[in-house]
Amino acid sequence: MAPRTRFFEECPEDDCLDMLGELEDFASAPTDDVREISDRLKADRERAMRKWNYFFKEVYTTNKADLEEVWFRLCHDDEQAKFNCKVFLQWYVKKSGSREVCLGPAEYEWKREVTSAITLTELWKRLVVEAHSTVLFRKRKEDRVNRRQWALSFAEKGTGPVAEISRWIAGPLSRQLSLTTEQTFVKQQTSPEDIALFLDTLWTRSADIPLTASTRIAFHTFMLVAGIGGFRNGSILNLPYKQVRFALVRDPDCPSSSKIVAHILIVQNKRRKGLRRNQDDKIEFSVTFVPGRTFCLSSFLVARALADNAFDAEYQTYEELLDRPILEPGIDYLPLPFKTGILDRRIIPLGQEKLNDIWNRTLLVAGLRQSMKPYSLRVGAAGRLNGVLEPTLRNYILSQSSSMFHHSYQARNFSGNLAIIAFGGLGGDSGDAKLFKSLSNSSLSRDERAPVNPTAEDLAGFERRRDIQDLRQEMREAVDQGAQNRVSKRIANIIKSLSRLRVQELREAYFQAADQRRGQGLPADNLAETSTAVQSPATRVGQFLRFEETSQLGNTRHSPAVGKLLLDLLQNRLSPLSEEVTVASSEAKTLPAITGFEATAEADQSSSEPEAVEDHMIDGAPAWSNHVETYHGKNNAPNLPRVHQIWHKDGTSGPSQAWCLICSNHFQAGRGFVKHLGKHKDAGVFAQPFQCIGCPEDTWIDGLSEWIDHSARCHGGCSRSGAGPKRACEDGLTNDRDAKKCKVESGQGYGILSASQLADSIIPIDPALWDS
Repeated sequence: MAPRTRFFEECPEDDCLDMLGELEDFASAPTDDVREISDRLKADRERAMRKWNYFFKEVYTTNKADLEEVWFRLCHDDEQAKFNCKVFLQWYVKKSGSREVCLGPAEYEWKREVTSAITLTELWKRLVVEAHSTVLFRKRKEDRVNRRQWALSFAEKGTGPVAEISRWIAGPLSRQLSLTTEQTFVKQQTSPEDIALFLDTLWTRSADIPLTASTRIAFHTFMLVAGIGGFRNGSILNLPYKQVRFALVRDPDCPSSSKIVAHILIVQNKRRKGLRRNQDDKIEFSVTFVPGRTFCLSSFLVARALADNAFDAEYQTYEELLDRPILEPGIDYLPLPFKTGILDRRIIPLGQEKLNDIWNRTLLVAGLRQSMKPYSLRVGAAGRLNGVLEPTLRNYILSQSSSMFHHSYQARNFSGNLAIIAFGGLGGDSGDAKLFKSLSNSSLSRDERAPVNPTAEDLAGFERRRDIQDLRQEMREAVDQGAQNRVSKRIANIIKSLSRLRVQELREAYFQAADQRRGQGLPADNLAETSTAVQSPATRVGQFLRFEETSQLGNTRHSPAVGKLLLDLLQNRLSPLSEEVTVASSEAKTLPAITGFEATAEADQSSSEPEAVEDHMIDGAPAWSNHVETYHGKNNAPNLPRVHQIWHKDGTSGPSQAWCLICSNHFQAGRGFVKHLGKHKDAGVFAQPFQCIGCPEDTWIDGLSEWIDHSARCHGGCSRSGAGPKRACEDGLTNDRDAKKCKVESGQGYGILSASQLADSIIPIDPALWDS
């Protein structure tokens, strides 16, 4: 075997010369002694330096100060250099304003933008760091021997010229120019109840929050992701498909079934650039379908992916995604990849400016007295993670240190009862825990009847303003479409600003009058606006999301109708109701806007819905009720008489019997099974994990909710109560209420039927009949 040669010995001479030339060119490029920063921070620093240059070139011309010389002399603590810096900072505060529209005959007023010493200190910090990275960097290159002299670092405490000017800003300058030295907002947290309210408002009040279907779903998705982990906005907004993975995973609790799981990768922002010897800037978490419709993040992600035709397997419908993939024996995980060409597209197409607009509008429509920042989502999530997770894991998820968490992530409103902590029972009733928890909800003092729009008279008054009339005339005289569009945009912006100011006035007057009347024991209904409910595709989705499919016993099953409805909305296949829904009687409702079908318990003929974009075949009253609830809102669904049916082996049907899979007792449907199962719970059956011997493999059940879910998924039981389907009538069971309950020999005590007995006794049943 020939000896192995080194790679550079095989390199041709010409290639080596070319390579060496490239290396010399690269090595001759200047290197920086400061760390890399984000483009946004770099732009902010450059903007601050441009204002500095403008001041000394165009404004402060009598001083004749050299722009770079000021920074050189500041490095040596020169008094004249510090004086020049102070003059610039004063000028910046006084001139940092603009003429803004206002209500009243003046139409415009001068408003100063910088009112906080914190804002000015941040400007000073950007200036110092930018000077260190540019002007002083060039000086350090020229004077290598004394390079340590040409450096500045920002400081608010300690000694040195920079710290001295920082203290001057916080002290004498703030008093002279009336700058506040505190944060101008109240640090609040967004609780789960707040998130549920805001999302419900987003959909059910869609007429007051006009958005496209894509943007509405993107905002909803953002809220869920931010509420889960408290991630920064920049890590979630415009999240690309390449940071989301779907997979089909075998369910360990029921090996015969599987679940769709979404893996979401969050790349934390506000991290230093450079070599990374760890991966603490990335975190991936997983979600699956959940029964809470509003909080089912997977449904929103799946709907978006299907609407964008993102899956490599070309899944077109929700049913295809759930039914087509299979897990063969021995395979527990199946990736469901996206197409290569879509990985850089956004699965959450939403930017920061649009987020702020939707957030503020949603909180306004929800009736909050004062708005708060989206930052409250991060504060709320941090509070929920704290105490539940170890500090190390909490800090990893939030991408913050413990000191920063203690410093910046504590809401002002403490949700506990300090009196009880201090004095025990003498300090209050421990039964007020729910009361004090509700006090931490930022939406507690809301009133959704407060005005959200200016009146028609207000809008007419805006048109009579001189500036609006002048712009209207200018638009009429414009010769090209581009000029007309620019003027039209200016008019829209002015009216938007005026509307915001007027609504603020109306809301302040409303809350003051409403609080006064209610305090005197008088109703405030006459103060509220009279609004007409407008049906739209978005409100129909909101009505469906509002109805959470849960029961007093718990329910861990997810409704696939959520994703289907969202997909229909994205694909523009959802139509609003054109007429009001009227209640025909206490037993049934009719929907004249959809069909002329009047739902009754005896209806058994197939029908189709003519108003739907695609045909929906309705087979009988239960199917009709389920369809209306899914696509047109629960409030519109007919109230059918409760007639429970079950199909027997001979093909006939009759009243169903609920079978307790724990003790094998039978009950006529709707006649005491829920109460019976509650007795099992009180007796401690679910206090500890137990084994379901009715399953061919070892399956352990931990808790009542898990038992209901297991019996529904693995034994054909009811998804709400866990009741099993009717056994064969071999034991002479009748439908009489007083019929004696039978026991199977292996079902004594708390035992479950064996696998053979279970297979012989359970008769397949249509789950929709049980859920009805």
